[in-house]
Amino acid sequence: MTYYAFILGVCEEWPEQRCDLGDIGIAKCLKHHCNISNDNIVEIYDEEATKSNIIQAFKSLLDRRNDKLQNEGKDDILLFYYGGHGKIDSFCTSRKGNEPWIKHLDIINLLEEKFKGGTFVGIIDTCHSGGFGQAVLHKYHTSNNTLNVNYACIMSVPPSDEAGMEWTMGECFIKAFKGELSCYSSNDINNDDITPIYLSTKKGKHPIKTKRAVTDMVLSSNDNKSNACHPSWKQVIEYLSDEMARIKPDRLTTFFLGERMKQFLDQPCIFGDNIDSSVLSSCATASIPRNESWKDPFRREHHAVNDSVYVKMTGHSNVVNAENRLGWFPGQIISIHDNSGYSVELYDVISKTNWTVKISLEPSSSSRSTILCSLPFKVRNPLTCANVITNLANKLAYYDITIPPGVKIKALWKDGEYYKATTISRHEVSWQDVHLSIDMKGPCVPVRYEEDGIMSFVSTSSCRLMKDEKEIILADKSALESAQNITTAMDAMMASLALQGKKLHGDEPLFGSVDEDLANSWEAYDIESASWESVQLMNKVDPSVLPVKVIAYHMCYGRAESFSVVYWESDSTMSIVPNSCLRQRAKTDDDEDDSSNEDNSSSSSSDEGEENHSSDFYKAREYILNSRKEQVNQPEQLSNRISSLHLAQALESLLSETTD
Repeated sequence: MTYYAFILGVCEEWPEQRCDLGDIGIAKCLKHHCNISNDNIVEIYDEEATKSNIIQAFKSLLDRRNDKLQNEGKDDILLFYYGGHGKIDSFCTSRKGNEPWIKHLDIINLLEEKFKGGTFVGIIDTCHSGGFGQAVLHKYHTSNNTLNVNYACIMSVPPSDEAGMEWTMGECFIKAFKGELSCYSSNDINNDDITPIYLSTKKGKHPIKTKRAVTDMVLSSNDNKSNACHPSWKQVIEYLSDEMARIKPDRLTTFFLGERMKQFLDQPCIFGDNIDSSVLSSCATASIPRNESWKDPFRREHHAVNDSVYVKMTGHSNVVNAENRLGWFPGQIISIHDNSGYSVELYDVISKTNWTVKISLEPSSSSRSTILCSLPFKVRNPLTCANVITNLANKLAYYDITIPPGVKIKALWKDGEYYKATTISRHEVSWQDVHLSIDMKGPCVPVRYEEDGIMSFVSTSSCRLMKDEKEIILADKSALESAQNITTAMDAMMASLALQGKKLHGDEPLFGSVDEDLANSWEAYDIESASWESVQLMNKVDPSVLPVKVIAYHMCYGRAESFSVVYWESDSTMSIVPNSCLRQRAKTDDDEDDSSNEDNSSSSSSDEGEENHSSDFYKAREYILNSRKEQVNQPEQLSNRISSLHLAQALESLLSETTD
């Protein structure tokens, strides 16, 4: 077996830690620690990384390999790393000399032609990197379901998502190749108090610090513990998926494995000959130790049908139909079994396939292999998401989450013609690229048109499911009948809430016994900044007087539970949030001083309090009034008298003005 490497980086705008943890750091590791010879490694960086240079260098490397083959050595391994900007179908390589970007298929076609029988390990760290795995699948389907190369692709984000600026993937594999990641059995970790291993991040400490028990650090495997073993590729990738989620919780690491690569996952994660694989111990159920307290804010004790969740697959669990999948997968609870567990439909964003797993609620030694959480991978650009959902509501339409992704259909376009399309997962929706194609009413579903890749919401009544050579309307009869009762944008929004099992102004578990005077002593978890922010509760506001966009924020949360309306003090805006994302603010010294001053000088403090509250009143009043300019409601909806804790005065004044 011979090892080859091709390192491609267009990262000059991110110089920090590049030489240690990034593309250059990986090349240094391969040459100095993995003993990869200079003849077997190619490095191309920045301005010189043009399409023509890349193809020429790649061909030369593969030709050198083939010259040495002489019909042998087909178990060779080629490591390919790309770091930089990327698109869903290409790498944003250098445009020097007006050259085009290099396509993913350019790389794959070269491999298929010149690396026959070899194993390709791709570490793709770029925006839309999941598109590389999709390109491999495209090549597979267009080549009579056969490939000349064995592919393992580890990609930082799904095809529709953007990546961050940390060198998480690079650092993980550098440490694995150096032997600095060690595996231990779960009993060892629990009994021997083995220190968790953390990857660092250029931004320093991760913003989610709830219940964090230890500081970020990297532990060397040189700890003289005889029960340590070198991790397999499976264990490193499973560890990486947690680290990506910890460091950048709005992004999901993806993984693609070719059909002939099942045994690859269980091999030691080494590259080169610096570690003797023949003497490596292994433990199939071992784990690289890490503190998992970052998950605590996202755990829930109880779930409901239609909850959006992420389920972690480790490749060695006892979960039914788990296959060899690794990492966190988006899904939706489809049923709950008494005292036994959940049935969850999961979705693979690379292969566009969905499958169902059964997850036991009983604690067991294998329970860590699948962890059911609420959403650590937040919706990106919540404002953009709310705008799209608002636009749907204005068309008297709402997102129907009950239709599974991956369904092949014919969908109506605005020219009146039907075109081939595929329903997509809510986790694939790129909200800034949504196109609303035709007039809609009632339930609608996101689709991607096959001809040009456009992503759009279309009415389920205008979708045709091809079955037994017959066209069947995608929506069921009850859904179409319910659409007839939708006459306003708020009707559509409330239908969306009901469909997803969400309850507005729910009084449990937070508000049943709460003194109304404490309405301004709450914090809400901001999914955009991943931090807790001060809010005021507005749970007695009549929904009919709220802007539709306020309710539209529910799509940013995939939870079936009670929601509350909140006023964000930081930017004077309003939205709704799940009650599980609310908590009472801890009293500060300033609060105690204010209370003391109020006791000593009741009249002056009362005046100051009124002035402070007035500021909040008029901020909320201005927000709603400005929103009213973009939204027309029937007069009788505005005539309802409301009472909203400390904001009652401002809102009552607003109602009288808008009604007049």
